Amino acid sequence: MRRIKSNWHRIALPLILALTAFLTFYDVDKEGYANSYYSAAVKSMLTSWHNFFFASFDPGGFVTVDKPALGLWLQALSAWIFGFHGWSLILPEALSAVVSVAVLYHLVQRSFGKTAGIASAMALALSPIFVAVSRTNNLDSSLIMVLLFATWALIVAAEKSSFKLLLLSMVLVGLGFNIKMLQAFMVLPAFYLVYLFTSSLKTAKKLLHLALATVLLLAVSLSWAVIVDLTPADQRPYIGSSQNNSVIELALGYNGIQRLTGNNRMGPQNAGNGRVNAVASATYRPDTPPSDNQNPQDDRGHFSDGNMPQGFNGAFNGRPGGNGGPGGNGGPGGVGENGQKGIFRIFNQQQAGQISWLIPMAFFGMAILVIKVFKKEERDKKTVVRYLMLWAAWILPMMAFFSIAGFYHRYYLSMLAPSIAALSGIGVVEMWKAYMQSGWRWFILPAALIVNGAVQGLILSRYEEWSSILTPVVCGISLASALVLIVIRLLNNDRLDKTIKATVATGFAALLIAPAIWSYTPILYGSQTTLPIAGPELSRGFGNRGFNRDGGGMVRSPENTASSKLISFLMNNRNGEKYIVAVSDANSAAPIILQTGQPVMAIGGFSGSDPILTVDKLEKMVKNGEIRYFLVQGRGGMGSQSEIISWVQQHGTVVSPEKWSGTASESNSEIQGGPGQFRDMMGNGTLYDLAPQKNTD
Repeated sequence: MRRIKSNWHRIALPLILALTAFLTFYDVDKEGYANSYYSAAVKSMLTSWHNFFFASFDPGGFVTVDKPALGLWLQALSAWIFGFHGWSLILPEALSAVVSVAVLYHLVQRSFGKTAGIASAMALALSPIFVAVSRTNNLDSSLIMVLLFATWALIVAAEKSSFKLLLLSMVLVGLGFNIKMLQAFMVLPAFYLVYLFTSSLKTAKKLLHLALATVLLLAVSLSWAVIVDLTPADQRPYIGSSQNNSVIELALGYNGIQRLTGNNRMGPQNAGNGRVNAVASATYRPDTPPSDNQNPQDDRGHFSDGNMPQGFNGAFNGRPGGNGGPGGNGGPGGVGENGQKGIFRIFNQQQAGQISWLIPMAFFGMAILVIKVFKKEERDKKTVVRYLMLWAAWILPMMAFFSIAGFYHRYYLSMLAPSIAALSGIGVVEMWKAYMQSGWRWFILPAALIVNGAVQGLILSRYEEWSSILTPVVCGISLASALVLIVIRLLNNDRLDKTIKATVATGFAALLIAPAIWSYTPILYGSQTTLPIAGPELSRGFGNRGFNRDGGGMVRSPENTASSKLISFLMNNRNGEKYIVAVSDANSAAPIILQTGQPVMAIGGFSGSDPILTVDKLEKMVKNGEIRYFLVQGRGGMGSQSEIISWVQQHGTVVSPEKWSGTASESNSEIQGGPGQFRDMMGNGTLYDLAPQKNTD
């Protein structure tokens, strides 16, 4: 028994890691190919070393994805080892989440003890948006893992004044840049402050170290970008989502400053975010029971705001793909997804359930560390200052960014999860220590439980079906724990150590109940694999398996979103062309690539707005026999795409829909669910033959 008590953390940590693995990987085979945009890229990358290195979206090497290659290399490696499956693409991200929890435990326990490490690890494992994004092939989990390794190197570098470990830390951040570009640099304020103010070297030497480390950081960060940009444009794919075919411009623009100022580019049909076409197509249920504010379709067949999932009201301007106006101010990535800008944005209905459950505890954790710094009897103030600077300079600038930024997705909030978890775990242990000592500081712990419980009650109040059950449990237990602690302190009973520990553990566990349930919802209802979220809204049609009626579930199969009739037509009538079809954007191309493994030309890249193709170039490609069929969907594009589509309409011959267009019955056979639930994504539009002189079956 004593051995178990002394080694309890060796039991607890593996259990937490197993829980993380369960939440992030259980049942992911039902998510299909997850985010089809990245899945299609991985399939294309496996066709040649050229496509692999440049992270080509399509097997023909026409355009790259909108992110650098490193994260996708990991997914390609997994697919090469285990075969190309949806689960093998998600596996690296799920494993990254498990490793991240283990690394955070190590970071915290090495200075604040095993209990703080376990509490922090548990808080991270049950961070809803961290779990949700880890169940997809989006790249945030692998980025977080790399940055936590970089954090370890940075902390030890500051402790030992080690220039080599500082360099290692910056190399790892540079690798993070090659996963998601400038998002990796969000930790740099914390890193610079920690090394500058807590290492033991002279200021001049610390500045020199940081300057040299920054040079290395930039060299590693820009290594792939420079190689790609120096490669002649005609020998590589176009850099997707850039405006001048440059990786560096992509990093500074679309994946950089535009995240703060807003995405001002408008693709076809105002598709401010091309991936949302697939989201809206998968989300809309024509027979969804309307709520008071729902009007599923207007008289032109456009989707209404009221029929979109929670957090997207006003998002689509009445049709899939709209962004609600310039700058990403509405719709996905803007206020439609994230709510209005402001200091309390992170506690609004769209974001609070994803990341904010333990933010009050994290702030109390910062407060208790500040108090420790100013305690005269504190022995190792430098360690406290080091971790205070690290996590405070991690969480505060990020919260400021997410409060004012114009264009980001909610799963980016997963970047906050490590700092919230660390500060919560450290905080609850340090507040318990303060509670056990003399002085006024004892009251901080009960206050933290009361405040955090009240905030969680506020978050839960927005979910009527869950609030009636969870609010009494969460608020009741946290409040009761706080009252017990207050009574014990007022009675001044020093013989109740075990009771105090049990009460603190119970109060902290109560605060993990709601985030634990939110973290489980992607398993329960199916993930939203394109724009990952967690929470009850997945049950209302935003998850792959989320819409249940009369006990029957609908399961969307993301692998089969392209019409088999269209695929058969294109393959049967291919006569040496490099590309089997041209479409407006990557989301129209991805299902065909996934189903055939053949080159499909997405003329506008990810969002449909990339200036890749011109009329002259298209005409030359047609004459050279590189492209024959062009699928025009919707009402046409904007800018250069509208000119291209006009040329196609003038010079192409319409292919009879009977030859290629999927029927309703065909769509229902490919998408598991009741009749008429979905319209085949690729079974509509107008298909043009640009070389009608060739025979067509």
